[in-house]
Amino acid sequence: MDIKQLIGETTDYDKKLALEEKKPKSWCKSISAFANCFGGKLIFGVSNNSELVGLADAESDAEKISEIIKTHLNPIPEFKLSFEKDGDKTFVIVEVMKGQQTPYYYEGDGQLIAFMRIGNESVPATPLKYMERRGSGFKKILADYEGQVEFDETKMPVFDADNDDFTLTLYNLNYGTNYATQVNENVIENVIENVIEISEEKMKQLMPEYSKKKLAKAYEILKMISENPNISIDELRIALDVTDRTIARYISELKDKGIIERKGPDNGGKWVIR
Repeated sequence: MDIKQLIGETTDYDKKLALEEKKPKSWCKSISAFANCFGGKLIFGVSNNSELVGLADAESDAEKISEIIKTHLNPIPEFKLSFEKDGDKTFVIVEVMKGQQTPYYYEGDGQLIAFMRIGNESVPATPLKYMERRGSGFKKILADYEGQVEFDETKMPVFDADNDDFTLTLYNLNYGTNYATQVNENVIENVIENVIEISEEKMKQLMPEYSKKKLAKAYEILKMISENPNISIDELRIALDVTDRTIARYISELKDKGIIERKGPDNGGKWVIR
């Protein structure tokens, strides 16, 4: 049996000779990369030159692999473990599904890093790659900037992201210098005004608790609810490309502030903006 037979039809895979418990990043980065891209398989018991060596205690290693993934991946990706044999050699195969809550981070050693597959390697992902996954708006910003008379390569917009939010830094094209400024408050206010009408009192309820970025995200939720009162929480999560935990937090806080309420059951009910 060769490695291709071992993994079946999978085109994206990685291999480890043995489980490295004390260096989980060495292989968890592949789990992160598979979840962030198109899925794949990680095979334990195969050397770098594809020699099928096997594991001395595959069942014990499988339990440890599962626990380490649940400890060091945030959010936890969908995966399944299986055993394959070649004569008296046993291998553990971790099949990672394409993630629906990207990005998936490796968390450990004081680090929080998302990985992607480039060729046959798992490499740290750039924030912009993940921004592009959230829709064409970011590409439009870049295209608009590049079309301006004062634009040059030193004034390219800068994107950054963490687990919940992203930051967009724009260069002021009206000046000849290369300093960057955050999107100003007037821009945020204009976005909010164009999203949905809401009373001044309700705005004040939100403002003390939220940063400008999170306030804009809350208004996105309100806009979608106003356009479709029957929209589900899962549909909101998918549209905003956030985790279950993040959308649940926004909904809970909007409810607690009296901004929205749910009329009727989860299935068949509707949202009401107060």
